[in-house]
Amino acid sequence: MHLHHLPLIAGALALTSLAAPALAGGFGLMGAAGVHQERADYYDEDENHFYEDQMRPNYGGGVYIMLGDRDDRVQGTMKIYMQADEPASTDLVNGRDPDFVGDTITIALRPEARNIGIATAGIQWSLVGDPAGLSLNLLTNVGAAAITPDLSEFAYAEIGPGVSFGLDSSIQVFGEALYQPRWRKGLTHGAGGTVGVRYLFD
Repeated sequence: MHLHHLPLIAGALALTSLAAPALAGGFGLMGAAGVHQERADYYDEDENHFYEDQMRPNYGGGVYIMLGDRDDRVQGTMKIYMQADEPASTDLVNGRDPDFVGDTITIALRPEARNIGIATAGIQWSLVGDPAGLSLNLLTNVGAAAITPDLSEFAYAEIGPGVSFGLDSSIQVFGEALYQPRWRKGLTHGAGGTVGVRYLFD
């Protein structure tokens, strides 16, 4: 991780600390899977450059932190997790560009999945139901992929619905379905789901 990424992490932590008083909260484990936009660059026999955007899978897991009383309708959230991004495929989704010259194609791709470290912070809004029981939620998170093997760090956001259910006064299971845009020299798109279990304390 580079020093110029520390403000992103500090900002994410500050956002969480402002979202709810650190008098209560929770700690849990989560798994995640989804798709993200990857660029496939390829060249023809005259070395003309073409590319296409592909939606490729990702998967990962980590820790999920809550701030705020279990009965609060507005709670702070923080996720810290590792994720594997699958590379673009050599099978072009849209076929070769109409301007492609020749029969030989050269494709420049990462050979394997890259493991990245992501941290986000934000707010869980309980819209319908009991926050400590069965609740329909809205998640709004911001953060960054601050650890990447190829120095391609990016800003990251999540927004979407979620549901949580308290098995008892302390144990809660949850799931989320999220739109996950990324920003690095431009906007790319993604979507994913998160499931997990967390222990709540007052």
